[in-house]
Amino acid sequence: MHSPKGGTSAIILALLAAISLPAATIEKRGAADWPTHNHFRFAAPLTAQVGTPVLVTQTLPANFNPDSLRVIAANSRDTVPSKVEWHAPNVEVSWLSAGPATYHVYFDLAAEGETARLAAPAMVGTGDRVTYGQAGVRGRLSVGLWAHPVALDFDNDGNRRSRVAGRGSTGRGR
Repeated sequence: MHSPKGGTSAIILALLAAISLPAATIEKRGAADWPTHNHFRFAAPLTAQVGTPVLVTQTLPANFNPDSLRVIAANSRDTVPSKVEWHAPNVEVSWLSAGPATYHVYFDLAAEGETARLAAPAMVGTGDRVTYGQAGVRGRLSVGLWAHPVALDFDNDGNRRSRVAGRGSTGRGR
């Protein structure tokens, strides 16, 4: 079977490269000037190209505060929109790469540092749950009883995107 431009196998290999990063050393703030109020960070050096989904797994202390997490690319002070899945003691952080760089993931413990969760992107593409782009809102995506999924390249950029069409109203079977 032939997949155009690497297709699914290229995506899987790219995701495996991001997942298999070695555990990072956690740094403590000290007197350093960091772009957040958080007191801890770890580095995630990536070679992922712009727009590539990234998934980083790290073991963090038991009192880690998932709302405090911020991802910032090297030589930047801007926060990269990211998603956090916390399954003690591991955290999974996913985002879309802004290009090859060392990203710093800032976090804190309990009610210290940054305490307001940022709105996560609706879906990064690493197998993450759909969050609808709003903090705290998650759920299953429903398309109704007669769904018709299809993968198409609507903008001729070589990347297929999933589209789902359905007849009638969601859940009514029409």
